[in-house]
Amino acid sequence: MTFLGTMIMKYPKGVIAVVAAVTLFFAVFIPQVRFNNDAGDFIPPDDEERMYNEDIQEIFGNDDIIYIGLVMDNIYDPSALAKVAELTRLIEEVEGVADVTSLASVNNIEGTEEGMEVYTFVDEDNLPETAEDAQRIRQQLERWDLLMENLVSRDGTATSLIIQLETNVDMETQERVYHEVKDIVEASKGDGERYHYSGYTAINVMLGEYMLDDIRRLLPFAFIIVALTLYLSFRSLNGVFLPLVNVGIAIIWTIGSMAMLKVPLSLPCTAIPVILVSVGSAYAIHVIHDYYDELKKGLAKEAAFLSCFNKIGLAVIMAGLTTVVGFGTLLTSDVIPLKDFGVFVAFGTFAALVLALTFVPAVLYLERIRAYASAQGVREGKEHFFDRVSSSVLKWLVTLVMHHRLIALSVGVGIFALAVYGTSLVFVDDNGIAYFQNGTDVRKDDAVLNSHFGGTHLYGVIITGPDINSMKEPRILQDMEGLQMHLQETFPFIGKTMSLADYIKKMNMAMHENQEDFYRLPDPEAPDSRDLVAQYLLLYSMSGDPEDFDDVVDYDYQQARIVILSKDGSTVQTQKVVDEIYAYTAEHFDPDYQVRVTGGAYTPLVMDKHVVEGSKRSILSSLIAVWILTSIIFRSMYGGLFTIVPLSLAVFVNFAIMGFFKIPLEIGSAIVSNAAIGIGVDYAIHFTSRFRHEMAARKLKMNEEGLFRAAVLTATTSGQAITYNAVAVAAGFLVMSFSLFMPLVRLGILVAAIMFITSVGSILFLPVLISYLKPKFILKVETKEQKEGCTGSQLDARV
Repeated sequence: MTFLGTMIMKYPKGVIAVVAAVTLFFAVFIPQVRFNNDAGDFIPPDDEERMYNEDIQEIFGNDDIIYIGLVMDNIYDPSALAKVAELTRLIEEVEGVADVTSLASVNNIEGTEEGMEVYTFVDEDNLPETAEDAQRIRQQLERWDLLMENLVSRDGTATSLIIQLETNVDMETQERVYHEVKDIVEASKGDGERYHYSGYTAINVMLGEYMLDDIRRLLPFAFIIVALTLYLSFRSLNGVFLPLVNVGIAIIWTIGSMAMLKVPLSLPCTAIPVILVSVGSAYAIHVIHDYYDELKKGLAKEAAFLSCFNKIGLAVIMAGLTTVVGFGTLLTSDVIPLKDFGVFVAFGTFAALVLALTFVPAVLYLERIRAYASAQGVREGKEHFFDRVSSSVLKWLVTLVMHHRLIALSVGVGIFALAVYGTSLVFVDDNGIAYFQNGTDVRKDDAVLNSHFGGTHLYGVIITGPDINSMKEPRILQDMEGLQMHLQETFPFIGKTMSLADYIKKMNMAMHENQEDFYRLPDPEAPDSRDLVAQYLLLYSMSGDPEDFDDVVDYDYQQARIVILSKDGSTVQTQKVVDEIYAYTAEHFDPDYQVRVTGGAYTPLVMDKHVVEGSKRSILSSLIAVWILTSIIFRSMYGGLFTIVPLSLAVFVNFAIMGFFKIPLEIGSAIVSNAAIGIGVDYAIHFTSRFRHEMAARKLKMNEEGLFRAAVLTATTSGQAITYNAVAVAAGFLVMSFSLFMPLVRLGILVAAIMFITSVGSILFLPVLISYLKPKFILKVETKEQKEGCTGSQLDARV
């Protein structure tokens, strides 16, 4: 480390210039940063479910929809119906829109003397002019139950426009289409008209906009929290300014590199700047604090500089690397946002570490010592009030646990057992709408739409027949109808289903003089029933467009889709529906017909499985990697295991908190354990290192008295620093409790709780374990004080 310190003293301005140039380079890319919260893109491209869903979208159309609800006193008013027709025409012209489903595009089916007539409910070329015309349309709609709570509400106060985007479009196209559509709607908005937006695409776009707002609000707040902490620690503006500049540069490098590499910001990545402020400032704090301590001892600037590097350089590097590893192991996750989050938090942490060892020392070296000395107002021999209180409390606590080690150990074992039980209660859930806080416009709009219509969460059941025209068999149509009825009866949140069977029933009704008693499928037992279905479809093609069925059956009539609209996007509920679908079809469907669930609302369920498996891999990888690094630090594999103890306890307690408080494991909370390991390991390293130092420097014996004294001395020195750091990091993460997104709120609160647990575990439980096990690695150290013949009394004076 001496070489690095010498180089910085030789070229301080050069170091600053290089950092400025690199910062400018990355800053240029920041305006290009983009957002993506499309759950389909979160799953690995080679995932079988993702590939199947993409193939199905090519056949039945995209699930990326914008759901618009027009709510007013009476939708069956000529002017309101004309408005629907106008909006349909304008939105269809937007580039990227594949189809618009509305009263002005959906066809009615009626029987006539000549056969079957197919016509649009609201024809733009023949708009209703009177109240009687509008009422006639209402009567026609109410005779076809498929459209009730699908296109119109039963009370006649709302109608929907469902905008389907082109197949497999990227996030930029979704954003552009959403804003163009919304501009069209808002520009034509009349008195008494209220528009509400939801759907897969709308939610994704709004996530991006809220995320940007989150960053703008929370990042300054995080800086303020850390600034206050720094000021209380250093009592000087210099001590505040440098760490914040250091972490600010690291954030620019991180976000700039993401933009440069075209890695989008997803919901987890929104937390990166706040996390870096909380975590990344620590390395600069260590360097500044130690440098000023050396100056207080009366050393010249150059000597203080080199002493600082030799004393803490390696320790800071190892602390930084363990945090990098803790987050970096998220690279093992299959969920792309978690992988991106892990990689770039690790990169940002490493950048903050590099800057703390280069940029910060360069600025410090150019600083005038006199200016610092006057600003500090250091009072020899006087301790700050908070330092005295914390030191006394920690001394009392450690004395208590060391005098009652068996009780303390029993409490620790009890907490661990309770945590294991709590972990068993953890459940996995993901819900895009539930990401948003209650009271946000997105939640309000979705609630309004669900109150008027069948649901805004869409997925489908794909039925594949053994050959072409399989879907014209009345038996499979009857089975599909049975499944639809069963799902709606079993699950109250399934508001609507739709399939080819609904169209065949309407055709059957039309061909029986529009009698509602014939709104049913042809009898599958009748010998000519298949021919009858084929005739219905042929008659429809003569008056209508066969492509009208593209969203429920393929061209060859070998594959069909049952569309399911749900009012609850929770993957817990989706899993129940999926299980019921497979159970019902296994019992009732012809085994020659294959059944598979897919679609937009099903995709988060697929992602859940990757989140669980990724969490297991990343936590295990993180613990192993940290164990290896700490074993290197202590030159003892046994010593490495000691640092894993409080971390393992923290991981289980984290999951226990989630289990007891019914916090779901999702894309936000999945990060917590890695954060606990990556950040919390520093506390175990610092405490154990100081404990070894006290044992060796004071020549304490490995007996009850010696271990007790080392524990108390460590608690009142490193323990105090650990406490301050844990409070600062926890405060930084608690900033996220003000986020607009529930996953980030939960992330902030959980990490703050885990910082408390890991710090307490290191300060109170590690000395108890050491006193019981008496590991030999505790004595394997040779300190600088020993080399220089420093006595125990001299060390006491310094502490």
